Amino acid sequence: TFIFAAVVVDTNANIWYETVKFARQVLRRLEDFNKRNNLNISVRIGINNGRVVAGVIGKTKFIYDLWGEPVNLAWRLQTNGIANSIHVAGRVKSILDGKYDFEERGSLDMKGFGSVKTFLLK
Repeated sequence: TFIFAAVVVDTNANIWYETVKFARQVLRRLEDFNKRNNLNISVRIGINNGRVVAGVIGKTKFIYDLWGEPVNLAWRLQTNGIANSIHVAGRVKSILDGKYDFEERGSLDMKGFGSVKTFLLK
């Protein structure tokens, strides 16, 4: 299983549509790859939003990274997600509601966050 966690900082609708479009493409391409190669590789995707701290770390090998609660929740969403699905928190659903269909997963206990109402993006 591969993992993918995304955090969208901007509330600009185009950014959200591109993020969802990318996540859906990952699922479609993986499905095609599995069919062509008779494999069963899966991916879990978690998407969240919020303010983060970003920066470059390292002295000889530089790495760009993001830190903050939104990143941690995106990670928890994918960890608690279902294979080959896009798992989002309630805030993300409220931003995308009316543009996409969602399936409610209910409230899940997420380490460091307590009970979080979550949804699967269809």
